[in-house]
Amino acid sequence: MNPNREHQLEADIDRELKSLPEIPAPATLLVRVMQAIAQRRALPWFRRAWQTWPVSLQVVSFGTLALLFTGTCLGGWELVTMAVHHYGSALSVLGTIWTTITVLFGALSTAVDQLPRGVLIGCVAAVVLGYTMCAAMGTFCFALLRNPLPFNNDNED
Repeated sequence: MNPNREHQLEADIDRELKSLPEIPAPATLLVRVMQAIAQRRALPWFRRAWQTWPVSLQVVSFGTLALLFTGTCLGGWELVTMAVHHYGSALSVLGTIWTTITVLFGALSTAVDQLPRGVLIGCVAAVVLGYTMCAAMGTFCFALLRNPLPFNNDNED
């Protein structure tokens, strides 16, 4: 769009919106808003937002949560350390399996990088075509098993 046209359109819309009359609020709106504020203020401190708690309780709750987090981290670290000591041989087997899988994927990636793009596109097209054919044949077989009468060529009239 033309920048001058956009500016003109913006000015026209602004002028039209400013010329609209004020819409009065419903008479019950102020009462409902004040009731909602009073209900929120009447809630006990532990049901309100954390920022509205008394400062001393905020400090205590933050300290407690920090201690719980630290304890969870240290406990998790101790659990991992204990598992490594007790199940070290099993974990070393898992490490060997992971290394083998990583090496195999690296070799596969290198092999795929060596293939020409035309061969890769042909392989992908063959896989997609094969999948489509299997899905079509599966749909046909399901329809045939579900309702064999339309496919019956015997005219017994």
